[in-house]
Amino acid sequence: QLKGETRKMSDKPGAKQKSQLSLFDFIWKWTSDTPNVSKEEVAYFRDRPEEIDEFSSPTRLHQLFLLIGMTLGVLGVALSKVLSHSGVLDELHVGVAEFITDIVFEVGVALIGASIVTFMLVLVMNRQQKNALKWRDEIRKRIAEDET
Repeated sequence: QLKGETRKMSDKPGAKQKSQLSLFDFIWKWTSDTPNVSKEEVAYFRDRPEEIDEFSSPTRLHQLFLLIGMTLGVLGVALSKVLSHSGVLDELHVGVAEFITDIVFEVGVALIGASIVTFMLVLVMNRQQKNALKWRDEIRKRIAEDET
């Protein structure tokens, strides 16, 4: 069995494979500049070379970061409302209190906006990857037809 988040298995179309990596190993594998290829992966792809191009970064990690960013943004906006209406900042000068409240609010809104934009970009990139895969498959198919 291969290490990694999910892979498309040619002998089981659409089947997903569970991760065998620890969270640290998983993050290290996907953020490292040097390829870390195991013997099992080489053996697997030797038998299925057409799946090498299908391998891409898993989206679960991206979704986790987007969820964390969105949650922090919502909490920031909520905290700014609590700060402005609770009287916690009454001891400070009005200008300073408003500045703190505004900064917390703006950071929250920025995190929400960044999460939404990133989510939309991930959707577009996933679609482009699927289209590129289809394109490569069609090119390989036509090359094979021309050779026969």
